[in-house]
Amino acid sequence: MDDLSWVKYYRKSLNNPVFKKPLVWHYFNYCLLKANHKSQKIIWNGKEMIIDTGSFITGYKKSAQDTGLSVQSCRSASKILQNLKMIEKSTIKSTSRFTYLTICNYSDYQYDNNRVNNQTNKQATSKQQASNKQAHRKRITRKRSKRDVQEMRTSQKSWI
Repeated sequence: MDDLSWVKYYRKSLNNPVFKKPLVWHYFNYCLLKANHKSQKIIWNGKEMIIDTGSFITGYKKSAQDTGLSVQSCRSASKILQNLKMIEKSTIKSTSRFTYLTICNYSDYQYDNNRVNNQTNKQATSKQQASNKQAHRKRITRKRSKRDVQEMRTSQKSWI
């Protein structure tokens, strides 16, 4: 897993009823951190398996090791999160060796707005460059106008 990646964390999380259940909240945050931010292929028992965005594979024993919770606490937290429709356990992709979990509404929690920001930034930069060019043209025009006025005055004085 990429250790340099990050997850978004919203203040509205404080309003989530799970926030007041420390063990469950800790397990949910673990799930968010473990979930793939993009689809990934793995080989399991000689077969290719795709782990979708917002999903990951784990086992209760591994979760307990990673979180510092007991196996029973991980199992209980998982059940609570499933009942609240915050995570979903795949009965098709899970095996006796691992559990395939998916964060429900993962894109709401972790949508990628870099693309939106890049487009907005490009538009802003283009507009800024255009306005900078216009301002530069105005300055040049003013300078030329001042020079022309000075030249006209000088030429008028020579006529007089």
